[in-house]
Amino acid sequence: VIGHSAFPQMYPEDQERVKQLFKRAVERKVGWKNIPIRWRTKDGELKYFESTAEPIEDASGNLLGFCGIDRDITERKKAQEALAMSEARLRATIESLPFDFFAIDETGHYIMENTACAKHWGQLTGKRPAEMASDSNVAAIWEANNRRALSGETVCGEVEYQIAGGKHHFYNIISPIYHNQKISGILGVNIDITERKQAEEALRKVRDQLEQRVEDRTRELEE
Repeated sequence: VIGHSAFPQMYPEDQERVKQLFKRAVERKVGWKNIPIRWRTKDGELKYFESTAEPIEDASGNLLGFCGIDRDITERKKAQEALAMSEARLRATIESLPFDFFAIDETGHYIMENTACAKHWGQLTGKRPAEMASDSNVAAIWEANNRRALSGETVCGEVEYQIAGGKHHFYNIISPIYHNQKISGILGVNIDITERKQAEEALRKVRDQLEQRVEDRTRELEE
């Protein structure tokens, strides 16, 4: 590479950005630090580097060039990209859930929620359950269940909440999150079973009415 321009070796999408950076460095006689640049190796492989350099000046302060290093961060970038992809997939999965999903850290603050959860309860992230509960009874239920989950128990059961639009029934599941064999928070879901409960109640009423009619008709026949 001695005697050749560095820019053609760079990834095409990075060339203009680095040219502008280098131009400013020359004009201001300053270096740069930890600038990400993608390079093509002699084998055509794409590599990620982190570039740092300092200006070289003569005794009169004239800029002669730059002295620096480019550190290979390819594996780190690949790991970061893989993590970002994993997080994107996780977020897409969570958003596709048709019921409330949320996560709470060990300090008791919400750190994640999906759109379905936000629709029922509003923006939870950064807040505590007691701040978002619709009343003191709901807050007490949440706090008790969360304490049990943070102690290592998986809590399941039906709960009834008064939220916007009226009374709702949910099937609630809260489980501890383990990291390095320690509990670092909890995950929870609220599955809205209001329609099912309403259907069960309607069915019960029909059954009661039918039983009453049978009793009435039996009594008539006996008479």
